[in-house]
Amino acid sequence: MVETPGNNEQQYGFGLVDGRDGWLDWERALGRRAAPLCAQLRRAVQRSQARGRIAMVLLDNLGIHTAKGSLLLRQLLTELRGQLVLVYTPAYDPESNRIEWLWRSLRRAVTHTHTRQTLPLLLQDADDWARTISPMEILRQIGSPFADTVDPTNQQAMAHAA
Repeated sequence: MVETPGNNEQQYGFGLVDGRDGWLDWERALGRRAAPLCAQLRRAVQRSQARGRIAMVLLDNLGIHTAKGSLLLRQLLTELRGQLVLVYTPAYDPESNRIEWLWRSLRRAVTHTHTRQTLPLLLQDADDWARTISPMEILRQIGSPFADTVDPTNQQAMAHAA
């Protein structure tokens, strides 16, 4: 257990995964805020544009994930119209949002091991996990149909992927 005597310090980890090649954009923030989400969405759009694609991102219905709940996201969607499409999963259905399956792996590898006494060490473990998990393992964890069938390093094959 991480001891927090009189200090309930928290950080939130969040990520974005490409379900075709296992690319992971991992980030941490002090709270569930729209600014880090929007920065992450910008990176996804840049990556998709570099590949000649539109970024399509699957999200749950957390307030900051919706234009109704976040002015910053609303502005971003206006700015990136035609470059970014957000698709929302049903409310209270983590099974339909495949990145939740990846977070199970993170929890098993990091938070459920109960080997850290301080938050900075636990956060470092989470960052290390995100930095070292292989794209193929990510695809397997999220149940991607591209797991074990596509070599994520073979860009020629991926150029024609859906």
